[in-house]
Amino acid sequence: EAGGGKCWAAKRVPDDSYLVAVNSYRIGDIDFTDKDNFILPPYLKSYAIKKGLWHPGKDPSFNFAKIFGGKQEADSVNPFYNARRVWRIQQLLTPSSKQEATAFHYPWIQKPDQKITITKLITILRDYYQGTPFDMANGRLPGKTGTKERAIGVFNTVHTSVIQLRAHYPPEIGAILWGGVSAALTTPYIPYYLGIVALPHGFKQAGPVADDNSAFWHFRALTTLLEPRLSQLAGTIVPVWQAFEKQLLALQPAIENTALSLYKKDKNQVKDFLTLYSNGLALQALEKSKTLKRELETALAQTSNQ
Repeated sequence: EAGGGKCWAAKRVPDDSYLVAVNSYRIGDIDFTDKDNFILPPYLKSYAIKKGLWHPGKDPSFNFAKIFGGKQEADSVNPFYNARRVWRIQQLLTPSSKQEATAFHYPWIQKPDQKITITKLITILRDYYQGTPFDMANGRLPGKTGTKERAIGVFNTVHTSVIQLRAHYPPEIGAILWGGVSAALTTPYIPYYLGIVALPHGFKQAGPVADDNSAFWHFRALTTLLEPRLSQLAGTIVPVWQAFEKQLLALQPAIENTALSLYKKDKNQVKDFLTLYSNGLALQALEKSKTLKRELETALAQTSNQ
């Protein structure tokens, strides 16, 4: 995590645990003697003292989040605006650990109750507190009357991804960016392998003005439809992408076995193969988004005419 004045701190996350970072500092007390779990710049303490950020006599512990965080919890309209997302993710991944949704501080790391999968991570990125008192579908949207809530699956997202790294494959095959453009609730996660050498033209442009040639703007159109109708349309849009992603995950072993065979013969061949595969999925998803938009607009128009 980066602080001010070129200050930073790195803390090891154990292999059997996960860390939730939500637009706020998460590294707390630093043990300067623990060289196995911390990497720190040599000037960290002296800088904090010089700038009046840390007073060793008053506070013997060096809490990175407290020293460099700055913002006071009481300053926010909703003091749990960011912290609640830590609570939500830890409850989804470690439901055995019961925690209150009204805390400011949660465990730095947790061990998941079950192995974390790509599907689980995508589900988390689409979460809007459904099934909780903070459900965004109940009208508690930012900018509307009532307490502001900030879920994980927000509508102003422009790109969302899950990165999968496997050391037992060559990097071209083992590293995948499962990515989508626009909000997680309205876009599918397509596997883009590190070995690909090109992207479809529509996925390489996204200006500030709506553009039919831009894939982003087609998925953004679905986001625009969903935002004011979350409770009405989430059950229609999300299952389409979930079914699509389920197919891709089922295909993954066969695709990668083929890619590995090609890799052993010709690295250029595997790059062409993975490029065709990822690009084909991206174009297929784009056509699905256009069809889904037409269907939703038609259904909404018919409803309004009744």
